[in-house]
Amino acid sequence: MVDVKNKLHGTVTLNSATAADVAAALVSGDVTVDASAIDANVTVPAGKTLTLTGTVTATELGKVKASVDAKLVVAKKTASITSADVYTAAGSKTNETTSVAGTTLSAKVIKAGATFTGATVYTDTQMHTTVAWVVDAASMLQ
Repeated sequence: MVDVKNKLHGTVTLNSATAADVAAALVSGDVTVDASAIDANVTVPAGKTLTLTGTVTATELGKVKASVDAKLVVAKKTASITSADVYTAAGSKTNETTSVAGTTLSAKVIKAGATFTGATVYTDTQMHTTVAWVVDAASMLQ
């Protein structure tokens, strides 16, 4: 089901969908969908939550783009994932011209029910930033 007129509000569960369907549904509310539906890039808007069921890999995480204050929930425990699109630490500004780069996800298993938050992260020591997913240490297994 896709709310083409954006009249639906609340949580929507899509049983058979494409990335375009997911993006359209996210305009109106939170969405739950099998990770296999993420066949192209989807941006989760601020204030919305996308819950991925099924098997989530680095491929799906790379296609789901964050907005600041968006949420991504991984419903099922993952295998070990390395992803330059997900951060475990956002980094920080050290002075007007330098920063500490954020830490990307490296060979970690994500626990079932883990919540990622869209945030601004520092990508290097030169104050360059991007918006990406940040997952806290409590959501990961070694």
